Amino acid sequence: MLNNTQLMEEWEKDSRFDRTNLMHTMYSHPMLHSKYLTLLQDYKLKLRKHAMKYAKLKQTKIRYYSGEMTKEQLEEQGWQQYLFKKPLKSEMEALLDADADLQLLQEESLYVETLVTATEAIMKDISNRYYLFKNLVEYEKFQAGG
Repeated sequence: MLNNTQLMEEWEKDSRFDRTNLMHTMYSHPMLHSKYLTLLQDYKLKLRKHAMKYAKLKQTKIRYYSGEMTKEQLEEQGWQQYLFKKPLKSEMEALLDADADLQLLQEESLYVETLVTATEAIMKDISNRYYLFKNLVEYEKFQAGG
């Protein structure tokens, strides 16, 4: 899977086309569409996985801050027992928002969301290329006097 920089570099190469060889560009259009559709699906799948991972960790953190985890569960996670009083429901969200593990997952999810958004924009541009090609062909006809 490409990171953001790689995705942009790849699109920079793929977005170019040779006006003198429009037929080749038009024939390669479905392959370009397939390439970025595959990337988009991969990114969306990764985003869903992050959402599930976040929800699971959030539930575990709620149990942690509530003091409901066993010693074995704490050891499995590599955590120490939460030593403060059990937070009220209104305080729990503030604790979860400040939790470093949850923040890291949110940051990763935001990064993948950025990749999804960029790939969707690329897909939209690829879809609109049909009209660009059509207009270029019409222009060439016009220039040729036809």
